[in-house]
Amino acid sequence: MKFEKYTGIELFKIKQKTESSFNNEKHPCELPFDLDFIIEKEHMGQSCFNGPGIYTITYNKNVIYIGSYAPNEKGNVIVDRWKKHIMTMTNRGYRIGFSAKTKRSKIPSKFKTYFDRDEKFRYSDTGTVTTLERLSFAKSYPYVFEKNLNNQSLISDFEFYYLRLNGNNKFSDKSNLKELENKLVMKFRPKCNYLKKGLLSNVNEVKIKSIENEINKFV
Repeated sequence: MKFEKYTGIELFKIKQKTESSFNNEKHPCELPFDLDFIIEKEHMGQSCFNGPGIYTITYNKNVIYIGSYAPNEKGNVIVDRWKKHIMTMTNRGYRIGFSAKTKRSKIPSKFKTYFDRDEKFRYSDTGTVTTLERLSFAKSYPYVFEKNLNNQSLISDFEFYYLRLNGNNKFSDKSNLKELENKLVMKFRPKCNYLKKGLLSNVNEVKIKSIENEINKFV
């Protein structure tokens, strides 16, 4: 079985946001939290994005995240997962929040000022919650303060891979799919995945082919 690849540019169109609504209150959207990633309409009804499946996200050809997708209905992995991921991994999404109160002091100083600036909105579960791992990745993302929305480099180096497992009865069980995801995360330790205490630290270079080969041992 093989992953299907989709580039950030073919999946999303970038639009600047100046205002957002949360809990029936309006909030200004200021740099760096000022972008919406609009899904291209042609991908909204395609069955190739239905679940269940395993997906990965790469940046500059290195895997930075592994996830599983098992919606109650057929769903769409772009809508339910990838849009939120591109918002948080770039640290540019207008709905980004950070809800882990005990970890606020660990937010990289590069971004802490901006979370504090919008604390009433950002320090809550906004539906697009970031993590320390994703913030750490975003520190090295070169376009985190980019103002030129015509710069395709904002998302051109991101690629999204999806391996649907809809024909495999074993992985129609959500617990089995989650177990596969956990095994892959523990083995490859992508830098944007959360790792349980006791595991070695996240690694910088993981290739998509290695993950594909590992999945095929189980299917």
